[in-house]
This record gives sequence, C-alpha cells and structure tokens, in this order.
Amino acid sequence: MGCCENTDGRNNVELVRNKEKNAEYRKRAKELVAQMTLEEKVVLELQAKGYTLTTAESCTGGLLAGRILNVSGASAVYNE
Repeated sequence: MGCCENTDGRNNVELVRNKEKNAEYRKRAKELVAQMTLEEKVVLELQAKGYTLTTAESCTGGLLAGRILNVSGASAVYNE
C-alpha cells in the first residue's frame, strides 16, 4: 500500500476530489430544484419513482391537469 492509498487500494487524493465534485453537484442540484415550480417538482418525482398521476376534476375545470401538463415530459406520467 502506497502513501496515498487507503486500505482498499484506492487513491486518497482521487477520493477527496470525487467527494468535492459530489458536493458541488449536490449544491447545484439543490439550486436547480429551488428554481423549479411545484408542477415541475411533482413531474420529476413521479418520473423518478415510476408513478403516474390521474385526476378527475369538475369544479376546477381541469386546472390541475392543465398545470401539470404544461411541464415538459409530463405526458409520460399523466393518465387522462
């Protein structure tokens, strides 16, 4: 085992760099999610979990469906 390797043989410097990159990616992802609308977040979560959404609206005149379907890619998770 060299001076820069840990017990499983991986380079400690590379591990630190990867950890820093991951922290940057997580920070950027949080910033992007903070900028998303509620509808975008709902569609993203449905896609991530493989769920679909179905609504039955009368009083709202399809307002909920309209807001969800305005999100790019929402048709993949919305059942009419």
